[in-house]
This record gives sequence, structure tokens and C-alpha cells, in this order.
Amino acid sequence: PALYYSYTASFFCNWQGIQPTSVMLQVTVLMLACFEAALCIPLTDFFPFGAASGDSVLARMDDISSPPINLSIIFPYFGMDYDTVYVNDNGIISFTNPFNDFDPLALPLNGTPGLIAVYWADTDTRPDDGGFVWFREANDSVLLTRFQQELQSAFPNEMIFLPTSLLIVTWDHIGYYQRHTDMTNTFQCVLGTDESRAYSIFLYADDEIQWTTADTSGGINGFGGNPAVAGLNAGDGIRFIKIPGSRTPAVINITSTSNVNKPGVWIFRVDSGNGTVTPSAGADPHFVCPLRNGENLCFSIQGIPEFIFNLFSDLNFQLNSKFGLPTVEE
Repeated sequence: PALYYSYTASFFCNWQGIQPTSVMLQVTVLMLACFEAALCIPLTDFFPFGAASGDSVLARMDDISSPPINLSIIFPYFGMDYDTVYVNDNGIISFTNPFNDFDPLALPLNGTPGLIAVYWADTDTRPDDGGFVWFREANDSVLLTRFQQELQSAFPNEMIFLPTSLLIVTWDHIGYYQRHTDMTNTFQCVLGTDESRAYSIFLYADDEIQWTTADTSGGINGFGGNPAVAGLNAGDGIRFIKIPGSRTPAVINITSTSNVNKPGVWIFRVDSGNGTVTPSAGADPHFVCPLRNGENLCFSIQGIPEFIFNLFSDLNFQLNSKFGLPTVEE
């Protein structure tokens, strides 16, 4: 069965058709499904990026944004139409205006541009080995077809969608402030639209998310403090979605979770203004992640709910070694 949860000031768990005595058993099944049913994606599964792919690159400065990227077509996002985006070094794509805030804040945010927080944390590309932020708009048929196939695989019952333009943004082996490169993060966001529907694909490769927190956010040696945020924000203080583990120590496990049965891959429909950021009616209900008042999410068996992540992190929970499951550590 699908797993639902919601919370306000305290947790309230609603397990459809499952008695409370079965909760921990169900959690074990979910964890086993995530870590044993499929392997995390390799870096080679990313859409092509880098200088050889014709990407532009951000200057190696701190808290920097790209010049306005004038899109060839409209990109609808939370009911608004945008023709300009900015790529920001701290793991964010923003609409209308640059967004250089380095300390990740809890979603939702009000009074900000529409934001796509792929992995929002205080990066630092200034060292020679501090990594690069690549970006380009693409409309070649091979990549458009691949994007279509990714969606069709994730949502087999969704009406066929063929984008006419993609924006590919890659944070490539990025260090963290201040000038740390002992651990780096690599992640990618691909936006696709036909000017009517729009989707985002987040990609986190196996072993390529190595730190969660910069010094400026209270981190020590890349962890602790206010960890990275991953999700979507309309900018009105109401509509948003966050990936489980966001702004908790468990965000380090983002390479092992998914809402589409593919660890390290998160796909959302983002054009709708009605609070839904998933494929429209007719999509397979086992693979959707509906937004209900910002906090209530339904994940497939591949997605581990945030309250479970937080439980493991807060208690430094040690999973029984016989299951062969990784430990979530502070």
C-alpha cells in the first residue's frame, strides 16, 4: 500500500490499512526496497554536461549567479509563465531574479523568486579543485527524446509528453565554504517543457553527495548545522514541496531515495498552479508525490518518508547488520 504521512507541530502518521503494530515492519520493508531493490544511478546516467557539451560555466566566485538566461520558449512554473531564469552557484535555479542566499532556509519561502532548490547549500568553487557549475538550453532531438523516455518510464500511464526545450544545469564536484574540497557534491537538474506542461528531473549520482553543510551554516567538516535543502518553492509562502530529509542530516542519503523507483532520481511536474507538482490525473498512483498544504506527501516504495529519515538521524539509529543496510549518522 501507499504510505502517507503528515505533521504540524508534532508527527501524525496515517498508514492506510496498516495497524500501528505493523509500523516498524513496514518501515523495514521500505528500507529494504530502497537499498536492495535497485542501485543508485552512476554519474554516467546524467545528461551530457561540461565544456565538450557546449555548456556555459559560472565564474569561480562566491555566491554568484549567472546573467539572465533568456529561454527560447516559456517555462510554466506553479501557474506562472517565465522566459528568464538564473543559475545560482549555491544549488538553486531561480526565476525572475538571481538568488544568492547561502544559508538554506526551511521551505516554504515568501517574497522570493520562484525557486528550484536542487541541493541548496553554501558552495565554494573558488579553489582550483572546487568544481564548476555548468548550464545550457538544449533542443536537440536525442536529448528531448531521452527526457520523454525518462518521464514515460516513471509515469507509464501519463499522457505522452514531448518537450521542445530543455535547461540542463549541473553542479560538478562542488566544494563547500570556506574553500573546502576534501568532499565534493555533483548533482544535476533538467527542466523540460512544451510551454504547456513542464517537468523537472533531479539527479543525484551514487557516492557523489558527500557533504551537507558549509561552515557558514554551522557545519563542522561538512556536516551538522543547517544542512542542505532540496525541493521546489513557488515564492508565495504557501506552495512548495521538499524532498524527504531536506534540511536534516538525512539529506546525505538523497542518492538512495526517489519518487520514481530509481534511487537518486526525483521527477516532478511543476507547471500547475493548483498545488500539485506531479503528473496529472491518470498517472500511476504508486509513483506520484502529491502536495497537500505543503507538507503531506505520498511516496512510492522507493521513497522513504521524511519522518523516518529524521528518526534514524536523530537517534543515530543503527540498523541490524544482517539486513546489510547503511547507517544514518549525524
